[in-house]
Amino acid sequence: PSSSIGANADARFGVGLLTFIGLSLLGQWLVMTGGKGEFEMVPAALLPLLGIPIAWNLQEGATVWAGFLITLGFGTTILLYLYSAFKAIER
Repeated sequence: PSSSIGANADARFGVGLLTFIGLSLLGQWLVMTGGKGEFEMVPAALLPLLGIPIAWNLQEGATVWAGFLITLGFGTTILLYLYSAFKAIER
């Protein structure tokens, strides 16, 4: 029943968005690297997946929470790639 899946329609959409982004990026990382190397990409997949339990129980703002976590994951990934690039330049 739909009443057992999330608090409301906003929560269901937020959970769906986080699940889609998290699993898609995790699968992309596994296909591209075989699970080895390039760990800079992991936060973009891991942060949305870790935020699902919180979005599940939110009465309002689950979509905003999902957007925040997706943005935070991508931002962290970009910063980690920049850090790795500057670290490689130093060598």
